[in-house]
Amino acid sequence: MRRIRQRLLLSFLAVVVAAILGLALVSGLVLRGTFLDRLELDMARQARELAVVLDAQTGLGSRLALDPPALETLARESARAAEVRFTIIAHDGRVLADSDEDPAAMENHATRPEVVTALSGGEGLSRRYSTTVDTEMLYVAVPLSESNAPWSRGVLRIAVPSSRIDPLLRSVLALPLWVGLVLLAPALGFTYLLSRSMTRPIEYLRSMAVAVSKGDLTYRVGAMRNDELGELGEALNDMAGQLEERMGQLVAEREQIAEILAVMGDGVLVLDDCGTVARANKTAATLLDTTVAALEGRAIVHVAREFPALALAERTFHAGIPIEEYLELPGARTMWVQAVPLRESIGRGRYVLILFRDETARARVDRMRRDFVSNVSHELKTPLAGLSLLATTLQHAVDEDPVEARRFARRLSDEISQLTNLVNDLLTLSRLEETAAAQGPPLEPVDLGRLAREAEEAMAEQAASRGLSLAVSSARTVFVAGHAVELETALRNLLDNALRYTDPGGHVDVDVHVEDGWAVLVVRDDGLGIPRSDQPRIFERFYRVDKARSRETGGTGLGLSIVRHVVERHRGSVNVESTLGVGSTFTVRLPLLSPDRREPGR
Repeated sequence: MRRIRQRLLLSFLAVVVAAILGLALVSGLVLRGTFLDRLELDMARQARELAVVLDAQTGLGSRLALDPPALETLARESARAAEVRFTIIAHDGRVLADSDEDPAAMENHATRPEVVTALSGGEGLSRRYSTTVDTEMLYVAVPLSESNAPWSRGVLRIAVPSSRIDPLLRSVLALPLWVGLVLLAPALGFTYLLSRSMTRPIEYLRSMAVAVSKGDLTYRVGAMRNDELGELGEALNDMAGQLEERMGQLVAEREQIAEILAVMGDGVLVLDDCGTVARANKTAATLLDTTVAALEGRAIVHVAREFPALALAERTFHAGIPIEEYLELPGARTMWVQAVPLRESIGRGRYVLILFRDETARARVDRMRRDFVSNVSHELKTPLAGLSLLATTLQHAVDEDPVEARRFARRLSDEISQLTNLVNDLLTLSRLEETAAAQGPPLEPVDLGRLAREAEEAMAEQAASRGLSLAVSSARTVFVAGHAVELETALRNLLDNALRYTDPGGHVDVDVHVEDGWAVLVVRDDGLGIPRSDQPRIFERFYRVDKARSRETGGTGLGLSIVRHVVERHRGSVNVESTLGVGSTFTVRLPLLSPDRREPGR
């Protein structure tokens, strides 16, 4: 605003100075003409008076006529007295006498304008530059009367420099100039106040524009004058208010969209037609093993090389319709992806919305469910077929061969026991999976040593019937937080597995101890052992290393799977070390319960 104010002040000052100077110039020209006219009138009067003097001198005698120096003396004395230049010119234009120059050296004046006019009987006036005296001169010439003198019917001319009026002209012009200079100061003050009153509203409007451009939409200008600037200020206030309201709506919508994207379980990417990520949410960054900051503003091929987002976007742009499919990515990952083309708008370009989520776990569950159904069907089909066959055979053998019928009845009872065990194990596994997904009963202190000793007593008869040695070694008390029934089931399954796959004369040992803050349960046998290639899968459902022996011994293929579920529910781990033909060692590690929490109910 200072520059506008300065320009206004300088412009006003220039106008005032130009007006004063113009007025002085015009006044000077007018006054100079007036003064010159007045001077010419005075000169004409003086010329007429001198002409009368010459006529009088002529009448007294002929001395002036006969003595040219006397005539020159008269001219000089008269010129000195009147402060003019006198020139006496004969009727033929010869200069007879001059108050300033030697007449003999002067040229003929018959052609001078004022002389020509005077020779014709009038008063000649002329203003011109004189080469003789090198200045502008005023000339007034009057005719002389006829006489016997040399100047008879000649001309008397008076010349005065035009600069004679300059002192008077300067003195006259000085007053308005001084008055103008005196009035210039208050005029400048008034101009400053006027410019300030004009530029201050503009300054307020400028401050508002700068504030709004920097994002301060709450800035307003105060009450202004009732003129165009006031109307402009009110319009800007209204505009800022509308911008603030709309910006608030946009910010609220943006925050709402950001919150929606943040809580979405699906990954969200918005790509332009060049493959640059315009928007991404946290889920997308997590699935692509990066961050939102690393995604947005960068080409997707540089951030997620294994994810074919650019190819999907190009296919979507080409098709113009949404595309949905499942992708198999490296690392055995299954990804569901949907690409949707967004509506193109002017100046925004083309964009595509890509939604995706990791379906690896669901695909694995589906595979496990299919495998489970297939395995259950297979496991139930064999005993059911055996039961059907035995029942049919038993019907014929009851009457024909009672001894054989009793054998078939025993086999029928064994098949029913096998089927019952299978169903019980399936129910146990199902119960464990359901309680794992939901909130189970509260944990309680459980002594693993006591469970091991009770299991030894319960399975001693089974071990003896197989000709095996079963021994338990345990510290006095090894407490864990858990469910006694589930832990007992897991321990008995480990012992049952060891007894089934150990030949007569073998040994099965159980050891319970504390190691590095963990309760450790070890079941060791010197049985058949497990091939290394099968060890990673033995905890899967229905997986059997030796299917013939498992069926022969009555195994269901679910015991070790139940063990894994129980241990994982108790935040522990189970692993196996086995050598084929030497034996196997199963080690279960569970969090040790601190002594201050071993009382029931705590």
